[in-house]
Amino acid sequence: MHLHLYSSLLLLTALAVFGVSLAGGAELTWSRLHTVAAAYVAWLVILMFSSTLPSNSLLFVWLLAACPVVLLLTCGLSRRARQRLFALFVVAGLTSAGWGIAEFITTGRRADGPLVDPNLWSAINNLMFFGVLANYLSSERHKPLQLLLLFVFALASLVAYSRVGTLIFGIALGFIVLVLASQRKLRSRLLMLVLTVLTSVALVYGTANLSEATSHSEGYTLDMKVQGWSQRLAMWQSALGLYRENPVFGIGPGTYKVHYPRVRTAEDMTNSGNFVHNDYLQFLAEGGPVMLIFLLSLVGWLLVRLVTTIFGWSRGDDDVRILVYVTAMGTVLIHGLMNFTLFNLSVQMLFGLYLANVLSDSSSLSRVSMTIDRPNLARTGGALMVVYLASVLILDAVSHDVVYEDFRLPLTKHLRADQAAYLNTILVLKSVRPRNAANHFALATLYRQSMDAQSDPGPRYSLAVASALSYKQGLELNPFNFAVRRYYAGLLEEMPALMDEEAIMATPLTLYQENVRLAPVYIENQMDLADYLTRTGKADSGYRILVDDALPWADLRHARYQQYQQQLYRKVFAAASDRRDKDALERLLVRIEQAR
Repeated sequence: MHLHLYSSLLLLTALAVFGVSLAGGAELTWSRLHTVAAAYVAWLVILMFSSTLPSNSLLFVWLLAACPVVLLLTCGLSRRARQRLFALFVVAGLTSAGWGIAEFITTGRRADGPLVDPNLWSAINNLMFFGVLANYLSSERHKPLQLLLLFVFALASLVAYSRVGTLIFGIALGFIVLVLASQRKLRSRLLMLVLTVLTSVALVYGTANLSEATSHSEGYTLDMKVQGWSQRLAMWQSALGLYRENPVFGIGPGTYKVHYPRVRTAEDMTNSGNFVHNDYLQFLAEGGPVMLIFLLSLVGWLLVRLVTTIFGWSRGDDDVRILVYVTAMGTVLIHGLMNFTLFNLSVQMLFGLYLANVLSDSSSLSRVSMTIDRPNLARTGGALMVVYLASVLILDAVSHDVVYEDFRLPLTKHLRADQAAYLNTILVLKSVRPRNAANHFALATLYRQSMDAQSDPGPRYSLAVASALSYKQGLELNPFNFAVRRYYAGLLEEMPALMDEEAIMATPLTLYQENVRLAPVYIENQMDLADYLTRTGKADSGYRILVDDALPWADLRHARYQQYQQQLYRKVFAAASDRRDKDALERLLVRIEQAR
């Protein structure tokens, strides 16, 4: 929901600024990097239409487009205006850092602030630290407030106990200090900087908590058998496998999670599989080689800028800022080899702002004059584009809020309580957003509820057909909604005559098998198939599925896994006892012992 709103705001602001400039014939601030960024956004749009799950890709496209959008919005601003904008990020960053530091003090364990992943949180703090450092080293006088900010962000980064994040932080800081040590006017500031960081290091690692830094699952170790390493290796292999299946366009931005259950291995039983934990491999798997080339091009551009800055040293403040900003972005890009640092809206927006600072400080920008013969027509076209793009995000946000009962938007709870209003809302949403699977699923549920309340066989069957067709249409758009396919199979079992309808062409067996094919590691899918086989007179086949296919994955951590785990244990125990299958009972006992 929040991503919908932030993306809409960014998009509307960018289109408004760009549209006003074009319609009025004003000059645009442009560079070669802007051209590449525009091509990058165009490729993201193409990926959205070629995606294996467009609804997921729609959100991730706006996320990944945040960097070029912020670049467009901030390149034309003065340095003072960009510094004020960065101050807003600092306020938000301090809130996040303070949260994590308080968490560390209270619990005595590694912190992740308001985020789920401490490594990503560490990367954000690193980015904020070096952003503040750029202003500290280039300002006209010492500013104690800036030193205090550096101390807070350094402390926050360290209490995350991020193996790669801490290493990158230390190397990047040491690199900057060594490069700038030759500048006499900066030596006092560098000394204060080093003392500030050493103080934060002493406060974190000078305590008994040092033992946790080396003992947690992602501690400072190169042992590849440790969970933090073995899980990543498994995810990297799966990403390469998914790319080989889709070598041109990839599987689509934001779709790795839904494909991962089909290809995951037993080496990864505790990770939810949201991200590859390697941004380069995720770009390749989800966007194909073109997407990866864009990312590598950015890395190459920053390296060239770094080298030219060092070798063309002029002792100017601008060069100091460029050095630090490039280093800041480098910390995120290097950390991206082990985590998902680029898949965060804050990181994307800060990247856009830092790129704008580098371009402005290096005088790489030019003014491009563009005029339009019919400015009114341009304004109208731009307004229509804004309305269309914003409406897609807003309507999808409403659909998600109403259908999945998030109730974060005003009035949606009232709509859900009023069945007539809810039906009318879903019908409107389905008409204007037919490509949103949630609308079809909601309509299928309404038809199903009406069918259950109907006693007349004729209307009851018609409602059943309507429900089945809505299930089918929704699953064509989102084939990874396993619960909906389960409901669909249940409807077909309840109304077998539906399987004779030419437009439906499905059976409960094929639906349960499809769930297993798409997510064989989810034991609830395996149990559904086994139960259906048992109900249809194939109990032995169902039993083998429980023992051979489901039981090895009983300890897989995902939503409500403990509930499904207990169900599976009871089913296997009862069936194995009836069959006096000692081997299955021993395997069950081993699995239970391992899960403790």
